[in-house]
Amino acid sequence: MVETAKTNGLYPFLYLQCVLMLAPGSSYLKNDDVMNNLMPWSPLMAEKCKI
Repeated sequence: MVETAKTNGLYPFLYLQCVLMLAPGSSYLKNDDVMNNLMPWSPLMAEKCKI
């Protein structure tokens, strides 16, 4: 996860922090869009965790 975050131009600590804050309680198991938003290449993660 760290290397993929770096490859996508994200600050790894911030990316992991975002995922760990957003994933619990979300419907990512039922909704693919939620999981896609948590991927390091998603626009949402780029906005929140860009270096």
